[in-house]
Amino acid sequence: MKNKSSFWPVAVVAAAVMMTTSPTAAEEARRTRPFDGVVENFWDAHFDRRAVPFHLAAGAAAYLLVESGADAKIQRWAAGHDRGLSLAWSAPGLAGGLVAPALLPGGMLFSDDAKTREAGAAALRAAMVALASSSLLKALTNRDDPEEGVKMTDAESRNFRWGFLRQNVFGGFPSGHAATNTAMCAALSAYYPDRPGVRAAACGWAAYVSVSAALGDQGGAHWASDVVAGALMGWAIGDLIGRRARQGADDGGFSIAPNLRNNGAEITFRF
Repeated sequence: MKNKSSFWPVAVVAAAVMMTTSPTAAEEARRTRPFDGVVENFWDAHFDRRAVPFHLAAGAAAYLLVESGADAKIQRWAAGHDRGLSLAWSAPGLAGGLVAPALLPGGMLFSDDAKTREAGAAALRAAMVALASSSLLKALTNRDDPEEGVKMTDAESRNFRWGFLRQNVFGGFPSGHAATNTAMCAALSAYYPDRPGVRAAACGWAAYVSVSAALGDQGGAHWASDVVAGALMGWAIGDLIGRRARQGADDGGFSIAPNLRNNGAEITFRF
């Protein structure tokens, strides 16, 4: 099972929610629109003083894993496992990791509880920002994924082809699985600081998806450095967006949303 990007599930669910939401109260609707403030959130999730250390750590960890040879060693260990067993434990994480960042928060947006809708909007927004960030880096680094069941060499683990779009953005560095799922889970954890069950379930899911991407599919999904970098980036993004949603500080940025009315509809652009 080759790794695929989470782009379409996240984007399609976000667009569908936007086109089916009919707000009755302007403020409540603003806080439950996943695109609201997404540009400002994208900027701050990378350059806020609390986010920068995570992004720096992501780059440093990836560098150390690649240059030390640990990346290739981990992949060779994973490649040596039985294919059926490897897929049995990792396939749910790899497949679920494609759709969970869209379906879980997307479903929360249809809850009768306003707080649940706000948390869902924050989680979906975090997944979208993480998806955009990881896709941009994939387009710039153009790193090949390892081959499942094949023990790769140190030289192959260092195969970064710097440039722009020298290959597609559906694989490579960093892991979209790790980035989007960790961002979603970090946003929910930050939004519900007083609910340890939610935090444990969220972090457990993110960890399972990340381990599946690093060690599952006989080492053919991602290099370990892809996953570590994606998870650190995703946590920085999701934690900031979740905290802002909890504090009601999602103002600003760019939003687009339909307002359905009895005599027609209008689409609102806000900057």
